[in-house]
Amino acid sequence: MRPRAPGGFSLAEMVVALGLSFLTLAAAAGLLASTLRTQVAARASVASQLGVDAALGAVERELRQATLVGRPLVAGVPSSALEGCLNAAVAPGAPAPVPIDASASMSGFAVCAADRVLWLHQGPGCPLAYSCGEGSGVALAGVPGGAAEAEASFTRAVAGQAIAADLTVRCGAESARAFTTVALAQAAARPR
Repeated sequence: MRPRAPGGFSLAEMVVALGLSFLTLAAAAGLLASTLRTQVAARASVASQLGVDAALGAVERELRQATLVGRPLVAGVPSSALEGCLNAAVAPGAPAPVPIDASASMSGFAVCAADRVLWLHQGPGCPLAYSCGEGSGVALAGVPGGAAEAEASFTRAVAGQAIAADLTVRCGAESARAFTTVALAQAAARPR
């Protein structure tokens, strides 16, 4: 074996140094990958929670303004859609809802789930003529054909004085769920 030059490294020392460097880089890469996976999961969780919060806010706003709720109709039976009207009431003997304030027009709303998206439809007339989906609605939560999806269930309270909304939004493996019960105005509490 030849003597080593001063200040140089032997082949064995170089192999050991490279091996240790490789192990250190592999550990750092593993830590980085783990951190990125955690960040993606956290973003999905936040997106789910924001989606369900926004959808729940819109549902509560519509219910608080409603003067007539047509669906869910039967107390205690869940419905996949919520339908109601503003400035509308059921008059005895009238075949259709009538305006509460004759100087203002009636308008309708519907919240429904289709294609894994929670849709809000709004427009003139009571009841509102709509087809649940992208054509005339605004997506409250979920993405059509995307990774985020939404579900909803609406139930009229047994006494008919409130509507319970149960919303779920999933984004990847993460999901968020929100539940609320909104007391109805006296006019809206009567099923049509």
